[in-house]
Amino acid sequence: MRKTLLLTALALPLLAFECGGDDEKPATGGFACSLEVRGAVSEDLWCVATAYDYAAMPQAASDMWVFLLVAYRGQPVPGGAQPEPAAEVGFYLVGPPTLNQPYGWSELASVVDSGSASRWAGSVQAGTAERTHEAMAPLFQGDAGTGEISARFTAIPPVDATGAALLGVHGTVEGTLPALDGASAPVTIRARF
Repeated sequence: MRKTLLLTALALPLLAFECGGDDEKPATGGFACSLEVRGAVSEDLWCVATAYDYAAMPQAASDMWVFLLVAYRGQPVPGGAQPEPAAEVGFYLVGPPTLNQPYGWSELASVVDSGSASRWAGSVQAGTAERTHEAMAPLFQGDAGTGEISARFTAIPPVDATGAALLGVHGTVEGTLPALDGASAPVTIRARF
């Protein structure tokens, strides 16, 4: 069920992307969200952050609250190349977060129900995209996660938010994502949304 909910949530930023914004200034994507990657690679990306409370969706029969941030590289070109997804951070909580409190995970501790963060190289459109770095929350108490993520929210959408109101999530995320090849250096990410 969580996989289905996460896949649904992944589509939200792409739908919201078409809501407008200034095509000439993709650094903020019209959503006042930016993410920097440092370490093994260095990139400055624009992003879209959304949050959704599944308690407001009776057919979902879930009390989960989901946060998803997708960062992109490239500019939208009407009728041409579209921005490429370059990084993401997503996690589930049982119920909405408390503002200004830390949420996330480290290798041995987690205050999220589940979550992941990753960085990609290559192009989805060209079929060359591959995950290079990833952090995963521990799945079960006592299991080890990978990397670490810490998020703080200064605003979240109301429980009954729909459409553009889902973009009303603000705060910061930062963390460390280990390399998937086991040999490369990790990357750090820092986002403001």
